[in-house]
Amino acid sequence: MPDELLDRLGTYFIHYSVLERYGITFGVFLDKYLAGTWTPYLA
Repeated sequence: MPDELLDRLGTYFIHYSVLERYGITFGVFLDKYLAGTWTPYLA
C-alpha cells in the first residue's frame, strides 16, 4: 500500500472519529477499506 494512501486513510480515520463513532481500530478500518466493505453508517 502506498504511503500516501495510508496517510490519507489515517487522516480520514482521525478527522471522522472512526474509533469513537464505530468502535473499530485503524487496522480493522484498513481491512474493511481494502476489502471494499467500508461504508459509514449513522452511529
